[in-house]
Amino acid sequence: MSVVDNEKLIEVAKRIREMREISGFSVEEMAEKTEVSVSEYKAYENGTEDFPFTFIHKCALAFGLGITDILEGESARLKSYTVTRRGGGRQTAEEEGISIVNVAPMFKNKIAEPYFCQYDYNESLQNKPIHLTKHAGQEFDFVLSGKMKIQIGNNFEELAAGRVRKRPKSATTRS
Repeated sequence: MSVVDNEKLIEVAKRIREMREISGFSVEEMAEKTEVSVSEYKAYENGTEDFPFTFIHKCALAFGLGITDILEGESARLKSYTVTRRGGGRQTAEEEGISIVNVAPMFKNKIAEPYFCQYDYNESLQNKPIHLTKHAGQEFDFVLSGKMKIQIGNNFEELAAGRVRKRPKSATTRS
């Protein structure tokens, strides 16, 4: 991790700690709300461990904030519309083989959080179990190119380019 990345990680961790304290939540309560262990939560909040996107998203929900508030320390302010050109948006998460970009980070009062997610193909992962995450809310996936294998509960589906999947509120696991 570069010095800039490490500084950004510590800034975000400090914002999360401040919001937890302002909101009156204990570390244990936030660990439960973000669905991580207490030790994982402490590592994320201390900035000693890089947090996954789902953790930041769950913190934002717990605090009643937008993700931009936590990541950037400022609130969305655009009200009528926003245009995001190719390559634009705000990098929200980047891990090996995964890039997640918020394509409308400064648009206020959205009814959905639009993300452009890119997953690199990795032959070695093709026969391994899918990494599952949990989150509340709905999800809409549109495959632009290639194929993506998804799992919801015990059901597996393979989506090809041009296919769409909408995850209802009641389902809580995904690929």
